[in-house]
Amino acid sequence: AFLLCVFASVFPLISARHVARWSLADGADADGMTQLLQSWAFLPAAVAFFSVLAHTGMWNTARILEDPFVHPPNDLPSVAMQRAFNARLMGVWDALRIL
Repeated sequence: AFLLCVFASVFPLISARHVARWSLADGADADGMTQLLQSWAFLPAAVAFFSVLAHTGMWNTARILEDPFVHPPNDLPSVAMQRAFNARLMGVWDALRIL
C-alpha cells in the first residue's frame, strides 16, 4: 500500500517532466509547451489513479480468495486421508522391497 501511494504521488511529476522535455526537444516554443502541458496535464494523474485502483482491487480480491469462508472449522477428514495415503505408500514400499 505504501508503494502504491508513492507511485501515485511521484508518477505524475515524472511524467510531466518528460512531456516538458520532449516538447522542448522537438523545438516547440514556450507557448506551445505550455499549451501541450495544459492539454495533457490530466493524463499522468489519471494513469496513476487507475493503476492504483486496479492494484487495490486485485489486492482485495486476492485477500477474499485467500480466506473465503472466514474461519470455519475444517470439515475434511484430512487426518484420516493422510493415514490412508501413508498406509498405501508403505504397501507400495514393501512390495518394491521384495523385488
